[in-house]
Amino acid sequence: MAVRVLHRTKFGLAVVATTGRSAVARLLGVPVNQVYRFAWWRQRVVRAGRGAAAPVFGGLTPFGQTGFALSALAGAVIGDLDSVEGAIVGSLIVGVAEALVNAHAKAETSSVVVLLLVLGTLVVRPKGLFGATAAA
Repeated sequence: MAVRVLHRTKFGLAVVATTGRSAVARLLGVPVNQVYRFAWWRQRVVRAGRGAAAPVFGGLTPFGQTGFALSALAGAVIGDLDSVEGAIVGSLIVGVAEALVNAHAKAETSSVVVLLLVLGTLVVRPKGLFGATAAA
Protein backbone atom coordinates (compact mmCIF):
# COMPACT_ATOMS: atom_id res chain seq x y z
CA MET A 1 0.00 0.00 0.00
CA ALA A 2 2.68 2.50 1.00
CA VAL A 3 4.75 1.67 -2.07
CA ARG A 4 1.81 2.44 -4.36
CA VAL A 5 1.25 5.77 -2.65
CA LEU A 6 4.92 6.72 -2.99
CA HIS A 7 5.24 5.79 -6.66
CA ARG A 8 1.78 6.48 -8.09
CA THR A 9 0.67 9.74 -6.56
CA LYS A 10 1.96 13.21 -7.23
CA PHE A 11 2.74 13.83 -3.56
CA GLY A 12 4.43 10.43 -3.24
CA LEU A 13 6.71 11.21 -6.16
CA ALA A 14 7.47 14.57 -4.55
CA VAL A 15 8.48 12.77 -1.33
CA VAL A 16 10.71 10.35 -3.24
CA ALA A 17 12.30 13.19 -5.22
CA THR A 18 12.89 15.26 -2.09
CA THR A 19 14.50 12.42 -0.17
CA GLY A 20 16.70 11.62 -3.15
CA ARG A 21 17.99 15.05 -4.07
CA SER A 22 16.20 17.99 -2.55
CA ALA A 23 18.03 20.61 -4.64
CA VAL A 24 17.02 18.93 -7.91
CA ALA A 25 13.47 18.44 -6.64
CA ARG A 26 13.28 22.15 -5.76
CA LEU A 27 14.47 23.05 -9.28
CA LEU A 28 11.75 20.82 -10.74
CA GLY A 29 9.08 22.70 -8.80
CA VAL A 30 8.52 20.31 -5.89
CA PRO A 31 7.44 22.15 -2.73
CA VAL A 32 10.35 20.79 -0.67
CA ASN A 33 9.43 22.71 2.48
CA GLN A 34 5.92 21.23 2.44
CA VAL A 35 7.37 17.73 2.01
CA TYR A 36 9.72 18.30 4.95
CA ARG A 37 6.83 19.66 7.03
CA PHE A 38 4.73 16.60 6.19
CA ALA A 39 7.59 14.25 7.14
CA TRP A 40 8.13 16.09 10.41
CA TRP A 41 4.45 15.89 11.40
CA ARG A 42 4.22 12.25 10.32
CA GLN A 43 7.19 11.44 12.51
CA ARG A 44 5.58 13.21 15.46
CA VAL A 45 2.33 11.26 15.02
CA VAL A 46 4.16 7.94 14.78
CA ARG A 47 6.25 8.71 17.85
CA ALA A 48 3.15 9.71 19.80
CA GLY A 49 1.55 6.41 18.83
CA ARG A 50 4.65 4.52 19.90
CA GLY A 51 4.65 6.35 23.20
CA ALA A 52 1.00 5.51 23.77
CA ALA A 53 1.63 1.85 22.93
CA ALA A 54 4.75 1.61 25.09
CA PRO A 55 2.96 0.10 28.13
CA VAL A 56 1.62 -2.66 25.90
CA PHE A 57 5.09 -3.54 24.60
CA GLY A 58 6.99 -3.51 27.87
CA GLY A 59 7.41 0.13 28.83
CA LEU A 60 10.16 2.58 28.10
CA THR A 61 13.51 1.19 29.12
CA PRO A 62 16.84 2.18 27.56
CA PHE A 63 17.19 -0.99 25.51
CA GLY A 64 13.60 -2.19 25.65
CA GLN A 65 12.92 -1.86 21.93
CA THR A 66 16.17 -3.41 20.75
CA GLY A 67 14.48 -6.75 20.11
CA PHE A 68 11.98 -5.11 17.76
CA ALA A 69 14.73 -3.28 15.89
CA LEU A 70 16.81 -6.44 15.50
CA SER A 71 13.79 -8.39 14.27
CA ALA A 72 13.06 -5.67 11.73
CA LEU A 73 16.68 -5.68 10.54
CA ALA A 74 16.63 -9.47 10.26
CA GLY A 75 13.45 -9.26 8.18
CA ALA A 76 14.99 -6.69 5.88
CA VAL A 77 18.13 -8.80 5.42
CA ILE A 78 16.12 -11.95 4.74
CA GLY A 79 13.80 -10.22 2.23
CA ASP A 80 16.06 -7.68 0.57
CA LEU A 81 17.53 -4.43 1.83
CA ASP A 82 16.76 -2.71 -1.48
CA SER A 83 13.12 -3.79 -1.79
CA VAL A 84 10.22 -2.67 0.38
CA GLU A 85 8.21 -5.72 -0.64
CA GLY A 86 11.13 -8.01 0.19
CA ALA A 87 11.57 -6.41 3.60
CA ILE A 88 7.86 -6.88 4.33
CA VAL A 89 7.93 -10.56 3.31
CA GLY A 90 11.17 -11.10 5.25
CA SER A 91 9.65 -9.49 8.34
CA LEU A 92 6.59 -11.72 8.02
CA ILE A 93 8.88 -14.77 7.85
CA VAL A 94 10.72 -13.60 10.96
CA GLY A 95 7.47 -12.91 12.81
CA VAL A 96 5.99 -16.32 11.98
CA ALA A 97 9.24 -18.06 12.95
CA GLU A 98 9.37 -16.20 16.28
CA ALA A 99 5.73 -16.99 17.01
CA LEU A 100 6.20 -20.69 16.25
CA VAL A 101 9.32 -20.93 18.38
CA ASN A 102 7.76 -18.98 21.27
CA ALA A 103 4.74 -21.30 21.20
CA HIS A 104 6.84 -24.46 21.44
CA ALA A 105 10.07 -23.46 23.23
CA LYS A 106 11.61 -20.86 25.50
CA ALA A 107 11.48 -17.22 24.41
CA GLU A 108 15.28 -16.98 24.25
CA THR A 109 15.34 -19.65 21.55
CA SER A 110 13.57 -17.38 19.05
CA SER A 111 16.65 -15.13 18.76
CA VAL A 112 18.77 -18.14 17.83
CA VAL A 113 16.23 -19.26 15.23
CA VAL A 114 16.09 -15.79 13.67
CA LEU A 115 19.90 -15.65 13.57
CA LEU A 116 19.97 -19.05 11.85
CA LEU A 117 17.38 -17.82 9.33
CA VAL A 118 19.50 -14.77 8.56
CA LEU A 119 22.69 -16.82 8.24
CA GLY A 120 20.97 -19.42 6.07
CA THR A 121 19.58 -16.72 3.79
CA LEU A 122 22.97 -15.04 3.48
CA VAL A 123 24.62 -18.34 2.58
CA VAL A 124 22.01 -19.38 0.01
CA ARG A 125 21.03 -15.96 -1.41
CA PRO A 126 23.41 -13.21 -0.24
CA LYS A 127 21.19 -10.41 -1.62
CA GLY A 128 18.06 -11.73 0.15
CA LEU A 129 15.02 -13.56 -1.12
CA PHE A 130 13.92 -10.71 -3.41
CA GLY A 131 17.43 -9.57 -4.35
CA ALA A 132 18.68 -9.69 -7.91
CA THR A 133 20.82 -12.68 -8.73
CA ALA A 134 24.20 -12.03 -10.27
CA ALA A 135 24.43 -12.58 -14.03
CA ALA A 136 26.81 -15.39 -14.96
